Amino acid sequence: DNKAVNRQISEAAPCLINNITEPELSNFTVPSAISEGDITIALATGGMPAFTRLLKKQLEHILTPELADFNSFLLLQREAVKNIESTPQERTQFWRSVLKQDLLNLVMAGKAAQAKEKVLDAVNSFRTQSQDRPR
Repeated sequence: DNKAVNRQISEAAPCLINNITEPELSNFTVPSAISEGDITIALATGGMPAFTRLLKKQLEHILTPELADFNSFLLLQREAVKNIESTPQERTQFWRSVLKQDLLNLVMAGKAAQAKEKVLDAVNSFRTQSQDRPR
């Protein structure tokens, strides 16, 4: 608990240092993290642990099991889309056109089934369009 000693150690150490009293002397940080399913959020505030805790608590209300379930559903759909004859660019464009704020809003409002239905409709449409395209 001595800044001068901590500074000496930080400057002389031949290893990774995380100096929480003077973060600018650190050569790495240990972020706070929250996880739900396959989703992990890492959070660091540059040396404000109390604020990190506050933000983490807020994010825990957003990162729900329903959101993690929707992510798992999307991962399955991603595999299905990979099997549709298309280029990587077409698949990227497809996901950019489908994954919009309205889907997230539906999931957050407890309407994940509607969001999933929209994704399934889009995947089926992409499949049909791909089959109709000359190759």
